[in-house]
Amino acid sequence: MAAKTLPKTPFQLHGGCFCTAIRYTISVPELSERKLLPKTPLTLERLLVPPNEVNERMPVISIDHCHACRRVPGAIMECWFICPPSWVQFTLQPRDSSHDSKANEEDLIKVESMAYLDEDKSLAGRTWVTHYKSSEHSNRTFCGRCGTHLTFFKTGLGGPMRQAMGLFFDIAAGTLDKESVEMEGFGPVMQAWKDDGIPWAVKLVSEGKKGLLDDTAEDLAKLKVEDEEKK
Repeated sequence: MAAKTLPKTPFQLHGGCFCTAIRYTISVPELSERKLLPKTPLTLERLLVPPNEVNERMPVISIDHCHACRRVPGAIMECWFICPPSWVQFTLQPRDSSHDSKANEEDLIKVESMAYLDEDKSLAGRTWVTHYKSSEHSNRTFCGRCGTHLTFFKTGLGGPMRQAMGLFFDIAAGTLDKESVEMEGFGPVMQAWKDDGIPWAVKLVSEGKKGLLDDTAEDLAKLKVEDEEKK
């Protein structure tokens, strides 16, 4: 059975931080307008689903096992929604808005992604957007009110992926609204930085539940039989 994919038609995803001081909308265009990904030698270990006409283009949904992306949000592994900045608009509450009530619509600050990602000092002073450089060329954003880690942006123009694909950035998939994460076809297509990962987490992604157990296939079958007998 073929893996389900994201729609070929245009669709939107919505998300934001826990306290809603930072919200965003991702507008994904129709398939023909999504940039083709460069042909890279992905091993079967990295791929979670077979390539097809949809997942060979932006966006990329990827499990990330790297050390920094585990420690920064405090998660065993990160999952990224990777797309061009032009697809995303951010809506920000001003700092003087009440934590207990939503800001008035006319007070909300709407900005394009690059203004959000480029550490605009005036924007940081007026809103809850907070930047942190986890390495020389790695800029991450957080909500300064509730602490949610929202994005990762690799600054600079180096690297074959940037040269082939132009600008792109990563949105933490866990910040998407439940309805967006649960849309049909949404799910990771690959995993990265396996060598940095926590061994049991890597095995869980690669092998499912049996990756957490040392039992042989025979032992697992026996456990299943015993469980069924108890019912």
